[in-house]
Amino acid sequence: MIMVKLALRSLRAHLVRLLLTVLSVVLAVAFTTGTLIITDAMDRSVDDLFANSDRDIAVVVRPESGGPALDLALADEIADVPGVTRVLPMAGGEVELLDSGGDPLGPEGTPQAAAAWHDRPDSQYRLVEGEPPGTGFEAVVESGFAEEAGLSVGDGLVLRAGDEDTDLTVVGLYENSGLTAGSTVAALDAETARELLLGSADAVQEFYVAGDAATTGEQESLAARIEADVAGDHTATAMDQVREDAVGGLRDSVAFLGVLLVAFAAIALFVGAFLIVNTFSMLVAQRSREFALLRAVGAGRGQVGAVVLAEAFGTGLVGSVVGIGGGIGLAHLIVDSLSLSGMEVPPVEPTVTPLSVVAGCALGIVVTTLAAYGPQRRAAKVPPVAALRDSATPGRRSLRPRAIAGGAVLAVGAAAVGYGLLAGGSGAVAAVGGGAALAFTGVAMLSPFLSVPVVSVLSGAFPALFGAPGRLARNNSVRDPRRTASTAMALMVGLGLVAAIGTISQSAMASVEDQVDRLMGADYVLRSSDSAESVPDAVLDDVAAESGVSRVVPVSTARAEFNGTPAALVSAEADGLAETVNLEVVEGTADPGRDELLVNSSVAEERGWGVGSRVTAVFADGSEQDLTVAGVYADNNLLGAGYLLGARTYEEYVDEPLTNLVYVTADAADQRLTEALTGIADDAGGVSVMDRAALKEDNRELFNSRAGLVYGLLALSILIAALGIANTLTLSTWERTREIGLLRAVGMFRSQVQRMVRLESVVISVFGALLGIVVGVSLAAALQTVLTDLGVTVLAVPFDLLAVLLGLSVVLGVAAALWPAWRASRVDILRAIATH
Repeated sequence: MIMVKLALRSLRAHLVRLLLTVLSVVLAVAFTTGTLIITDAMDRSVDDLFANSDRDIAVVVRPESGGPALDLALADEIADVPGVTRVLPMAGGEVELLDSGGDPLGPEGTPQAAAAWHDRPDSQYRLVEGEPPGTGFEAVVESGFAEEAGLSVGDGLVLRAGDEDTDLTVVGLYENSGLTAGSTVAALDAETARELLLGSADAVQEFYVAGDAATTGEQESLAARIEADVAGDHTATAMDQVREDAVGGLRDSVAFLGVLLVAFAAIALFVGAFLIVNTFSMLVAQRSREFALLRAVGAGRGQVGAVVLAEAFGTGLVGSVVGIGGGIGLAHLIVDSLSLSGMEVPPVEPTVTPLSVVAGCALGIVVTTLAAYGPQRRAAKVPPVAALRDSATPGRRSLRPRAIAGGAVLAVGAAAVGYGLLAGGSGAVAAVGGGAALAFTGVAMLSPFLSVPVVSVLSGAFPALFGAPGRLARNNSVRDPRRTASTAMALMVGLGLVAAIGTISQSAMASVEDQVDRLMGADYVLRSSDSAESVPDAVLDDVAAESGVSRVVPVSTARAEFNGTPAALVSAEADGLAETVNLEVVEGTADPGRDELLVNSSVAEERGWGVGSRVTAVFADGSEQDLTVAGVYADNNLLGAGYLLGARTYEEYVDEPLTNLVYVTADAADQRLTEALTGIADDAGGVSVMDRAALKEDNRELFNSRAGLVYGLLALSILIAALGIANTLTLSTWERTREIGLLRAVGMFRSQVQRMVRLESVVISVFGALLGIVVGVSLAAALQTVLTDLGVTVLAVPFDLLAVLLGLSVVLGVAAALWPAWRASRVDILRAIATH
């Protein structure tokens, strides 16, 4: 009990030290807790989207792929199938919603759609104001969209479908809790929707079928009965399968984001651990006399160690509680950041869960307690006789064990990176990534040996430039290599990761631009805005008919299994590909015939295939066919797949053809033609046109948005590192109170003391930044070599980013020194001189 009281009294006596240490724990715990909160919220959101979407629907009946719309009369036949309780004819399509003056409503670029409204208690759509649309030109709109667009019940709006505008009256507002939550939809009565969107009151896009089928198995049985009993070119699919197809991409995005966020939470904890270990090491060193007095009055080693661990436990507990609150705010910030980055994420509302609370407390307390374990062992070993000395500061420990361990860790990391570079294959990225983590750790362990020569060089001009304060700052920086290194290492990790990611991102952008320059023979690329939709045939015809266009090459895509391995495939005219993407055939023919395919060099090498090899392909509809490899072409990332089918084979085996990429060559790619093609695309809607420059810029923006998100997440680790520098300098000035008092007594001005502390902070920051940049760029170069097969063929070092990082390290150094420098300059001279 006495030792507990001592621990509490020590915490109260050193409140500023406590707050600095607690803040580091808060930041680390906040990131971890926020990660758990947002990941759990995303998982729950996907599950809710799945569960809330049309709970009363058992089966969806759709036209055969590429077939015409269904006939309304089919509803009576479906209704006669045993188990069917209700049949709902559906219609929907992309539209534009305008105000009465013809100006677009809602956010620019947001897809808008119209659909048929059916009153159903278990629908994902719930009317919250007004009434359902009646026969005629009435509509209900999503409440969030209505609020943003300034629409109320009774207002008018214009629905533009194709080239036809229709005046509508808003009669109600609804909320959407299902798979299309967040989209802008105007719902009309079923008959009006079919007339406006499908061109006929008798045309149906699909039928929603309600029935006594709660489980997936029962839904599949009902779907099978409908297909057997109802004649016609249509398919019947269990509603659970329709939902799963819709949320599959979101599940993949959520899983990826979960891994990404957990990785950054681990980085935050790793960087925070550096700060906590450094803080407790300095606190223990400064209090050696206090611990010696405790030993002299009878306290045992275990009791002295318990005091330090109790302080660490209290610090971790307070930091964890505050960090959980910060994690809630951070979760909301992450959601906003993900939305701004353009990532596909479900609509989420972060809420605290028991797991996040328990994990946050456990991590904060455990990490802080473990960080204090080494310092408490040293505290417990302080001999009682040390209390009789003027200074009880323990002697410096040998760095030899650390050198041996650090060298071993760095060697293992380098070996892992080397293995990944040489072995290649699917495990290469993991080997290089694991080796990179070990390399960072090894460099951190060896950094005390680097700090003296590097810091001496960095601060070599300080005496000449800044006089006595510069000389003292230089001496202070090299006096304790262990402390200098551990302070700089937190910044090394943060800035090193930024340098590595920036280099990989820049290399990926440069690689894409290099491939566009080398491989792209086309002048324009047309893309469907929705990757699951084809570029309309009418657009292809209009583009081909445009004056100045010499060739239009549609590229169709699909997925299949080749000898049991799922992969993407493409299909296009062989001579067209040779002209537009410089397809180079290195073996065999460039024009595959029926039941033949081409593969790229990487696939051929990995699978051991050559011309004449037999490949078993299983297509999306389950059909199986033996194909022959007719040729091998050089890897071509513009083609987007390693398997190329001939047009006849594609048409025969792919039931749902998808052409969302079209290459266009021109006699002269001038401004007139660019404007003409853009006009064709704009009139059609859902299609974009890019020339080579625009294609490069589009990819550059994509990389920058993704890298921006990563930089934002890494900013927390850099913030913790800056806090570590401030914390170390603050504790260092406390440790040197007598020294600073003597300097003031012999005539040093307050401004000179502040300059001395600032210079020390800057040189430590720059040392950490330089180490981080060297390690980060080196590891990025190794990773780029591994990623060559994925298209990262060019190593591009972002020197402008590295210069910014070095400048940022100086700014962080100055900012981190503000409080320590101010406090050091305000010491009481007489009291400081009397300090032992």
